[in-house]
Amino acid sequence: MKYSLMTFSLMLVCSFLPQHGHYRIKIDDYKLTVVPDSCTQTIIETDKKSARYFKLFLRNCKGAMLLECYNLRDSTLRERGNYIASLDLLRSYNNVYNLTKHTSKIVVGKYYQPLRDGTWNYYDTIGNIIKSEIYIKGVLAQNGTP
Repeated sequence: MKYSLMTFSLMLVCSFLPQHGHYRIKIDDYKLTVVPDSCTQTIIETDKKSARYFKLFLRNCKGAMLLECYNLRDSTLRERGNYIASLDLLRSYNNVYNLTKHTSKIVVGKYYQPLRDGTWNYYDTIGNIIKSEIYIKGVLAQNGTP
């Protein structure tokens, strides 16, 4: 009993630790989650379902970045804008079931969720701006066309 309690405690503590020394960054707008190796790096993520790929130019470990979204077929730029760092380290709580032992436990995940900020531009297939939006700390302040 003592051994299983220690094992459970160790597993619970390990779920709180970040991967690669950094916490996950979730970008809900695109259903992306990345775990940076470094706080200032470029990450390329592909989403085959939506036929897009993303370049994330990280500025810090809390999610401040420039994001560029490209069409996967012809590599044309579709969207471009900045995110500011997440306001805090957020938590998600998941109930994990072990079907063989008929047990469950709550697993706590920690992550940063950056906010859109500044001008976001949307482009047509030949690179012309077709729409611009201005965000202030994640809130859409102005929506329009150029």
